[in-house]
Amino acid sequence: MKFDSLEPIREDVEIGGKQYVLTEASEKAAIRWRNHAVRAAKMRDGKVVAMGDVAEMSVLLVQLCLTEKTTGKMVPLGVLESWPSRVVKALFERAKTISDLGEVEDAAAIRKQIVELEEKLEELEPDPTSPSPSSSESQSVSSWDGMDR
Repeated sequence: MKFDSLEPIREDVEIGGKQYVLTEASEKAAIRWRNHAVRAAKMRDGKVVAMGDVAEMSVLLVQLCLTEKTTGKMVPLGVLESWPSRVVKALFERAKTISDLGEVEDAAAIRKQIVELEEKLEELEPDPTSPSPSSSESQSVSSWDGMDR
């Protein structure tokens, strides 16, 4: 694997006659965005019972990636929240694409990922209320060791 440059992708954007720059998310920004997605999941007894502030994910990523072209300053959250949803959505989709953050797209995708992770976790952590496997079951499983798979 070879990366010729560490320069982030930058794209000029014009909104309402004003110039902005949409920049690929840094790893720090990507972590912050992913952490927000994880914190949005409300858990009880290891299960997702509700999804919180998922809707804020799009405007958060835009804020982390969009700067005013002349000043280089991040666009304040209040300004982004005052823009039409179609504008923020388009900026979010583009920021997500250039930042390779397509793994979390919306609330439904997050819920699906959480369910899949819970299923994997259940496979790894047996239910403490279920009886442990008998020695014959353990033996039959261990007989697979060394066999061609």
